[in-house]
Amino acid sequence: MSHCSARLLACFLFLTAALAQDASTGAVRGTVSDQAGGRIPGATVAVVNNATGLRYSNSANTEGRFVLQLLPPGDYSGRAVSPGMSPQITPTLHVEIGGTLQLEFKLAVAGSTETVTVSDEPALVETQPAAISAVIDERAISELPLNGRRFTDLALLAPGVTQDPRGLTSASNGDLAFGGIRGYQSSYLVDGADNNNGFFAQARGRYRAPYQFSNEVVQEFRVSSNTYGPELGRAGGAVVNVVTKSGSNHVHGTSFYFLRDSDFNARHAFMDFKPKDRQQQFGFTVGGPLRRNKIFFFAGFDQHIFHVPTVVHFLDGSSKVTPQKGAEPLHHGDYEDSDKSLVFSAADGLSTLGGEFPAKLLGNTGFFKLDFSISPQHNLSHDLQDSSSNSSAVRTKVTSIIDGFGRSSILPRQTAEHRLHLTETFSLEGGRHSWKFGGDGMMTWTYNYFPSLFGGEYIYDDIKVNPFTFDPMIAGLQLTPLRAFAHQVPRYYIQNFGSPITHPDTNEYAAFLQDTIRITNRLALSLGVRYDLQTFTTKGLASTPLWPDSGKVPFDTNNIAPRVGFAYSIGEERPLVIRAGYGLFYTRVPQIYTSSVATDNGLSANHLFLNNSDFYDRLVFPEYPNPLVNCPLHTTFCAPPDTITAHLTSDVSAFAHDFQTPKVQQASLNIEREVAHRFAAGISYMYVHGENLIRARDVNLPPPTEVAYPVYDDSGANFLGTYYNVDTFSTWQFTRTLTCPFPPCINPLVRPISQLGAINVFESAASSVYHGLTVSLRRRMTSGLYFRLAYTFGHAVDDGQDALVAGRPVTVQNSYATSAERGPSVTDQRHRFAFSWIADPRPFSRSHTFLGRIFNDWKMSGVVTIGSGRPVDAKVFGDPNQDGNSTNDRLPGAGRNAFLGPDYATTDMRLTRRLYVHDRVKLDLVAESFNLLNRDNQRVQFSDDGFLNTAGQFVQVDNQTGINHFPAQYRRPANFLRATDAYAPRQVQIALKLIF
Repeated sequence: MSHCSARLLACFLFLTAALAQDASTGAVRGTVSDQAGGRIPGATVAVVNNATGLRYSNSANTEGRFVLQLLPPGDYSGRAVSPGMSPQITPTLHVEIGGTLQLEFKLAVAGSTETVTVSDEPALVETQPAAISAVIDERAISELPLNGRRFTDLALLAPGVTQDPRGLTSASNGDLAFGGIRGYQSSYLVDGADNNNGFFAQARGRYRAPYQFSNEVVQEFRVSSNTYGPELGRAGGAVVNVVTKSGSNHVHGTSFYFLRDSDFNARHAFMDFKPKDRQQQFGFTVGGPLRRNKIFFFAGFDQHIFHVPTVVHFLDGSSKVTPQKGAEPLHHGDYEDSDKSLVFSAADGLSTLGGEFPAKLLGNTGFFKLDFSISPQHNLSHDLQDSSSNSSAVRTKVTSIIDGFGRSSILPRQTAEHRLHLTETFSLEGGRHSWKFGGDGMMTWTYNYFPSLFGGEYIYDDIKVNPFTFDPMIAGLQLTPLRAFAHQVPRYYIQNFGSPITHPDTNEYAAFLQDTIRITNRLALSLGVRYDLQTFTTKGLASTPLWPDSGKVPFDTNNIAPRVGFAYSIGEERPLVIRAGYGLFYTRVPQIYTSSVATDNGLSANHLFLNNSDFYDRLVFPEYPNPLVNCPLHTTFCAPPDTITAHLTSDVSAFAHDFQTPKVQQASLNIEREVAHRFAAGISYMYVHGENLIRARDVNLPPPTEVAYPVYDDSGANFLGTYYNVDTFSTWQFTRTLTCPFPPCINPLVRPISQLGAINVFESAASSVYHGLTVSLRRRMTSGLYFRLAYTFGHAVDDGQDALVAGRPVTVQNSYATSAERGPSVTDQRHRFAFSWIADPRPFSRSHTFLGRIFNDWKMSGVVTIGSGRPVDAKVFGDPNQDGNSTNDRLPGAGRNAFLGPDYATTDMRLTRRLYVHDRVKLDLVAESFNLLNRDNQRVQFSDDGFLNTAGQFVQVDNQTGINHFPAQYRRPANFLRATDAYAPRQVQIALKLIF
C-alpha cells in the first residue's frame, strides 16, 4: 500500500496472512449437540469465507465444544457434521474484527435420506470476556454522512470518545481522546500492523492531508476504549483496530466522485461574506483473484483537489486594522497628529494581510494489498512528513493585532520514518481453556529536520522611545504595538541557531499470554499478562556537567501489565450478559521527546533573545526587516556570529533521572442484553486512572515572590479599582539607576544555574482520573432500519498532562506549585450524545414493478451529535510571572481550565438513490448535508494544549496608580469568554458512485 499527497507521503507494503495475527481477526466458538441436548464429541465444524472460498475447520472436543480462531473478518457459511447425524448449516455469519461469534449446532439423527437443517442465528451480544468497544462496520462507513470522508471520525459514534484539541480545526477533527487520556496515547492498527507515527504520536499520515486511508478501502474497524486484551498494547487511551478490504474470487470495485461547492453552503457565522471554495474527491477501487481460492489483490486510489481559500482575521476578529485615538495627554493611542498619516499607512499595509487568499491543496492516497497464506506477518513501512514555508521573509508579530506573518517558525521541516514490524500470534485449545500467546518487535529509524526559528522573529510590543528620534529608551514616549510597527521600533528579537537534524531511533518489543477459561456454560474468565519494553538510541547524545541528566534517555524494564476479565450470562435465549475487567497499560514515549533531548543538551549556546529597551541588547539589535543572521531555508547548520556570544543562552531538555514509562489503569463493568431480534441495549461504567504521565517543568527558576499589579481596562487608560497578585520569578528594583530612573522596575530573570536558560525536565509526575457512565443502543440492519445510539456522562480530572510540549515552552505556570495545575482535563466533556441511523425502506413489493422503480431503492441516513461545553483556560499574555515563558500564565485566582465554553450540536444527513445499470453494476446518486440545521456552533480559541480565551494582557509600562508607582499593569479585555469563531456552517456535498 502506498500513500502520497502534496505534503505527505506514506508507503506501506503488506504481506497479509490468513493466520497471521490475532489483533486483526475474529473467532467462532460454540457447541455441537444432539436434539436431546447431549454433546457430540469429535464433530467436524467448518466455516468458509464467502468472498475468498477459504475454508477453516476444527473438531469438537470431548465436551462437544469447538473454536475457530484467527479468522479474517468477513461473511462466512458454517457447517457441522458427525457420523450418523444429519449435517447442519448456518445462515450467513459475519465475523467482526476482534469479535467472537457463539454458535450452537443441534444435529438430528440421519434418516434414509440426508436432510440438511439450518441453525439459529448467532446472538448479537457476545458471552465472552471482552473490552468495552464498538465496531463501525462497512455499512456505517459507506452509507453514513461523513464530513471530509476520514473514516476515523466515525469513532466519535462510540461511547466514551471525544475530540482532543490537538489537531482540531473548525472544519475537521484531530486526535481522538478516550477516558480522559490525551489523544496521542491512543494507538492505531491496520490489518494487525502498527500504524502510528512514533515521532508525533498520531496515526500515520496525521492530519495534514485529507486522510491517509480512503474509507473506500476500509472494511470495518473496532474502537476498544477500555480493558482490552493483552494482545493489544502501547496505548493508554484506546486502540482503533482497522481491517482493510481484500480481494475475492470475483472482480469487484467502485468508482466515485464527490463535489462540494460554496454556492450550496451557508455563510460562516463570523464572516460578512462567503468565500468561494470548491472541493473535489474522486477515485476508484478494484479487487479480485490472482489465483482462485489462493491469492487475492485489492487496490484503491483517491485524488483530492481542494480550492479552499484562507480567510485571515486579526486578533480582534476584524479583517482590517483601524488605529485608535488615545485619551490625551497622558494616554496616547496609536497615533498623534504628527504621525497620523504614517500610522494609518502602516495599518493599511497590515490590513492587506487580512481577508481572503486563494489556496489550493492537491493530494492523493493510494492503496494496494495482496492476500495469501503466510505466517508470521512482516510489515515494512515508510512515513514521510515534508512541509515547506511559503515565505522566506523574517517573521513579524504585532502584539494584539496579528500573531505573525513571514517565514513560519516551524517550517520547513521534514520527518522521515522507516519501520520494520515483525509479529506473530499462536492459539491453542485444551479442554475448557483457550490459550493465545505471541509477541512482536518493532524497529523505527527516524530522520528529523526541524529548524525552529532559524529565520528569526521580530515582536512589536509596547515600548518607550525618545519622542523626537523614536529611539528606544527607558523613560520616554510610550508607543503602542501598532505605532511601534509604523515607526519600525520592535521590542524584541528572537532567533535560534545550531543543527536542525536529529535521529531519534527507537525499538519496541512486546510479548503476551492469555488464557480464556470457560468455567461453566454461563461463566467465562480471561487471564492475561503483557510485557512491553521500549529502548532508544544513544547515538549523538551528549551531556553537560551543569545538568548531569541531560543527554540521557530512559530505560524502564518493569513494564509488566496484568489483564483480567469475566463474563457471566443470565438466561438461555438472549441472555443478560454481565462483563467486567481490569487492566494495566503501558504507553509508548513519542520520539519527539528524545529528539529534544538530542538538540537541547546545554553544551552549545543556541538561543538568542534581545530586548530593544535594554541598552546592551540594543548594541547588537538588528535592523528591521533584516534577520540578524540570514540562515537559508534548508540549511543544515545555522551559526551565530561571535558578536552575540554574550547574549546567547542554552536551554536543556532532559528526562528526569527517575523517569518511568507512563501507565494507565483501566476498569469497567458492562451489562448488555439483546432485548429484541438484532437489537441490543447496554450500560457501562468505565474507570481510567493515568499514572506517571509526562509533564514538563522548568526547574531552572528561583523561588517566586508575590507582588501586586493594578488592573486596567483594555485601553490601559482606566484603572478598574483592583489589583492582581502574582508569584513572580523576577525581583523588583527599588533603587534609582540609569536603567531604572523611576523605580520600582522589574529586574531581568536570574536563573539559579546562570550558564543555562530554561531546563525543561520531562517528569513522570502527572496523573489523571476519569469516571464515565455510558448507555448504548444498537440495531443491526433489520426490516430496512439500522441505528446506533451512544450517550456518555463522564468527568476527567488531571494535573496538566502534556500534549507533546517537547521543543516548545512548558505549560506548568509555577514550577514550585505543580499541585495548582489540578483541574478539569482538556478532554473533559460531561455530556456527549451520538445517534446514527440508516433507513432503507422498500414500500412496494416486486409485484408493484412501476411503483417500486419510483419509490424503492431510496436510502436515508443521518448522524446527530450533541456535546456539552468544554473546559476553557483563562490565559494572560505578556509573561506576568517573568519566567521567560509567555504562554503558561493564567488569570490570577483562576484554576486551570476553570471556565466552560459553548456547547455543540449538529445534524448530518444523507440521501441516496440507487439505479441498477446492469445485474452487477449499480449507480448511487448521493446528496449530503453537514450541519443541516445550520446551527451556530460558536467556539473559543484552542491550541494543542486545550481550549483557551484571552483573559488579559500584562504590559510592562511605568504607571502611577493612586500614590503608588508600578512597573507594569494588567489589562482586562471587555470580551472575556466571548466566542471568537465558530465551527463549520451548513455544507452540502453531492456525489456519484459506481459499484460493480
